[in-house]
Amino acid sequence: ENGQRRRRIPVTLDYRIRASDSIFVSAESFSTEWRGDWYVSGNPSSPDIEGDAHLISGRAILLNRAFRMEEGRVSLAGDVQTAEINLLARHQRDSITVNARVEGPVASPSLSLSSQPALPQDEILARLLFDRNSGQLSALETATIAAQLSGQNLFGIVGGLRRAAGLDRLDFATAENGEIRVTGGEQLTDDVYLELESRGAALSSARLEWTLTPDFSLLSRLTGDTQASIALRWRTEY
Repeated sequence: ENGQRRRRIPVTLDYRIRASDSIFVSAESFSTEWRGDWYVSGNPSSPDIEGDAHLISGRAILLNRAFRMEEGRVSLAGDVQTAEINLLARHQRDSITVNARVEGPVASPSLSLSSQPALPQDEILARLLFDRNSGQLSALETATIAAQLSGQNLFGIVGGLRRAAGLDRLDFATAENGEIRVTGGEQLTDDVYLELESRGAALSSARLEWTLTPDFSLLSRLTGDTQASIALRWRTEY
């Protein structure tokens, strides 16, 4: 080479990618399957991708409720950071059907709710979060809905608290008398799960589940008034 720098061979991408199914995208709160058709071109360090991914099926936990994914499309036109998403998820129960539409840039999509029968968004949230009409909510529940409508992610905060505390479960709710109920649980070993529940400032119950075999579990529960119970649970799959 005699000290001369080796010339780099320019590389340009020119790919067509098709997948009829089996593109699985999952996280803690959703599980989905997609199909897609894309054209990839440009520099390998910053490729341009054009095409769409279409939802085949999926489920999601949104606002503490199970939703079925009905429609979905992710559109790419160049930089991946500019991708646009459009999803429709549906939750059905006896008295109401809720549609949740997620759309916009993938980095900051917006969520809108509609229902059948038609209700305002605060009423829809009251039914989803607390299974009651908005006029029956406590002050804490009303504040939670106001935070959701203003865009504050209270449930993300709860998830952060759960992870910071090292717990496998952390839930906040309100009892019928308005007291705040906090439930925390941890998988102590592969076979033993401990769960504590408090109402107000006092511990109200403790539950210990010991998995004896894949089919049998021993349940022990102690309440704040010193009442204790033991049960043997059997379960199987058909």
